[in-house]
Amino acid sequence: MRTGVIIALIVVGALLLLAARVLEQPLLGMGAALLLVAVFGELAVYGVEGLSARVGLSGYASSVVVNTIAVLPELFSALALGLRALGAGNQWLAEIALLSVLVSASFNFVVLGLVGLIARGVGVAEETLHLELP
Repeated sequence: MRTGVIIALIVVGALLLLAARVLEQPLLGMGAALLLVAVFGELAVYGVEGLSARVGLSGYASSVVVNTIAVLPELFSALALGLRALGAGNQWLAEIALLSVLVSASFNFVVLGLVGLIARGVGVAEETLHLELP
């Protein structure tokens, strides 16, 4: 995306978010938040891809990095919820918080695996396959 388009989308999203707050329209606010998440997500993907190229990671490895970064907000929110639940003595809610992160991470990795299958595999050097791990 070009820089002008990105800036315009960010401004539109911020204005819609402000309008939703003033007009008390939660659906408008959710739409604005979705637009902002999409724009900033696109920026994050391009940034990680550029960083991965400089470091020498493959496209698949950079996808794993992006996927791991995508799970971090869910992990932190579930951690906060779980700690609050444990502090209140609610074991059930703490288990639900943990389960939500595990399901989300599992789903993300399943999608990543399906992308690898659709792309007909992941390019790995032959000598890498024969390395013995400790």
